Amino acid sequence: MFDLTIDANIKDFKSFMNNLKTQTSTIKTPMSNWGEYLKQQTNNQFKQGKDPTGHPWKPLAPATLRNKKGTILVETGVMKKSVYYEASARTFQFGIKDPKYQFHHFGTSRMPARVVIGMNDERINKRNELIIAHIRRAKAKSRRKKKK
Repeated sequence: MFDLTIDANIKDFKSFMNNLKTQTSTIKTPMSNWGEYLKQQTNNQFKQGKDPTGHPWKPLAPATLRNKKGTILVETGVMKKSVYYEASARTFQFGIKDPKYQFHHFGTSRMPARVVIGMNDERINKRNELIIAHIRRAKAKSRRKKKK
């Protein structure tokens, strides 16, 4: 019979985890990177006239088209410019500050919804990649400190 035994010292593990916790006690860096990514993706949506899942926004009504100066959701650029993110040590927010956006997001009795803010698999995967990269950097930093 063959036995494989792995000895693990719980003190080393706890020390490592405490150090890693200290190194990754803030989400600001990966979430700031994600916020920049989301802003870029959202700007692309405005250019392409699509929702976060890639579906085109509903076309404008003929009466609206006659009076329209810009493209769908871009008359003055205020809404597009109000896309923001805020990342701190423990929180993350992403959205559109323009109060008119709520009518576009949910639609009204006279206007179909045209969603800009939302998640999709690609965006979630990007967030996960950024967090994993952040943890790996923290682990590498922890190892370098231990060797000194």
